[in-house]
Amino acid sequence: IKKDAYTLYANKNKKELGNTRHLVDVSLGKEAADYVIRKVTILKEKFGMDIILVIDGASLPAKEETDNGRREERFRCYKAGVEAESKGDSRTARKMYSRCCGVTHGMRRTLVKECISRGYPYVIAPYEA
Repeated sequence: IKKDAYTLYANKNKKELGNTRHLVDVSLGKEAADYVIRKVTILKEKFGMDIILVIDGASLPAKEETDNGRREERFRCYKAGVEAESKGDSRTARKMYSRCCGVTHGMRRTLVKECISRGYPYVIAPYEA
C-alpha cells in the first residue's frame, strides 16, 4: 500500500455548502465533516491510500489581527448577501454567502467524531496545520 502524507483542512466546498443563506445560518459541522470524509473515502477506496487527517488546533496568537480582519470580512459578506437576496439578486447573494463561511471549532469537533467512528487516523495540530 502506498503511503503519502496529506493535510486535509476541514474546509467547506463552497459550491456545495455556500449556496444558500440557510446553510450560512445553521451549523455546518456535519456538512463540512461529510465533505472531508467523502474525499478521504475516495482516496482510500479508489487509490488505496492510507490517510492521516491533520486538523487545525487553536488560533495562532500571532495571527490575531489577520483573523479579526477575516472575521470582519465574513460579516461584511454576510450583510452584502442578505442585501442582495432582499433585492432578488440570487447570484450575488450566493457569491457573498460562500465568502462568509468560516471553519469553526464545532466543525472540527464534528470531523474528529466522524474520524473516530470510521476508524480514520487523525492528528490535531497545536495551532494551524
